[in-house]
Amino acid sequence: MRIGEIVVVGPPDVSKKKFLAAVCSEVNELNPAFVAGRVPIGEHLALHLYGIDLESEPYSYHWELIGSKLLGFIVMYNWYNRASFEAAQKLIDYLYNRYRVPTVVAADSGDKPIPTPDTFYQDGIQLSQDCFLMFCNISDNNSIKRAYTILLDTLIERGAEVYD
Repeated sequence: MRIGEIVVVGPPDVSKKKFLAAVCSEVNELNPAFVAGRVPIGEHLALHLYGIDLESEPYSYHWELIGSKLLGFIVMYNWYNRASFEAAQKLIDYLYNRYRVPTVVAADSGDKPIPTPDTFYQDGIQLSQDCFLMFCNISDNNSIKRAYTILLDTLIERGAEVYD
């Protein structure tokens, strides 16, 4: 069986378990900072999804589980929380420099209107060509699934470029 891995990273107060459960039939909470789920795709392919706390040190054992089968990241943060934004910003830079895989940045705005804080323009997140920003409502499974769809579409397009 071939396996691909997607890592969902978010602050401790955001439920990675719910984010994984939107697409996985079963999610296991291995500890409060780490959850895992699986999405079978036919007989010979599966996606393993891991949810890791945003504040986990990049050198903690959670990150050691990320291996050569890594397809991409979804980085969640609270759009209205400056500390969450700063932690996401730092992590996105780290992930890009270390892994160079597609990343979806899911800014959780809930059901509120989306104001653009001045800090976004002043200290904004640098997005590479494989990094996408979307607004998300983590209380809405369709919104969560949109983050996965963006990531998977990017992976498919990237694969198609190899054969062009």
